[in-house]
Amino acid sequence: MDLNFHIYHALHDDTDKGWVWFLNPVFTARMTLKIRNPANGKSVFCEYRNIDEPFLTLYNERAHTRPINPEGTYHEGKYFEIRDRKNFENILVISGWYRNALGVPEFNTCSLEVRKPRSALWADLRAACQHPEPGVRVATRVAIIGTWLAVVGLLAALVEVLRDPLEQYVTHFALALSAVGLALVFAILCYFAGRGIKPRG
Repeated sequence: MDLNFHIYHALHDDTDKGWVWFLNPVFTARMTLKIRNPANGKSVFCEYRNIDEPFLTLYNERAHTRPINPEGTYHEGKYFEIRDRKNFENILVISGWYRNALGVPEFNTCSLEVRKPRSALWADLRAACQHPEPGVRVATRVAIIGTWLAVVGLLAALVEVLRDPLEQYVTHFALALSAVGLALVFAILCYFAGRGIKPRG
């Protein structure tokens, strides 16, 4: 779906977290979403967090944040209550890492495409490779490489096991070629899975 967001900076505590905050009844908290900027084609996978009263209270009491207080909310002391959830559906709290990746302006409005990916496993893998924390990105890519090496080793062992009963050279060559082809296809899949965010301009 296309949403026109008012951009807010994430809190300092959230700058190394792999999530963004907004409120939409279509999505479930903590699910991985794909966010795309149609103006430049850049996209990111990240975790979705619901804007709720505790988050508003924490966000608005910070000294250097621009308060989120759209029409339809009120506060008693430091507690904010959401009277109309629809008033928050155009507010996006996002860190500099994802703002730069998407090329969205600061403290402005921006139209973004937000959707739930078809494959949750693929989306989680892509989100980990685009995570703002370097340790998460490195660990995920090491895991991808390890999986690829395990598959290649399994294919090599399978060729060795099946080679003895077969006597024709052409059959041996075809079997080995198939194993190499499968390894290359899986390597390409791992490459696309392990890509980070697009270069930031």
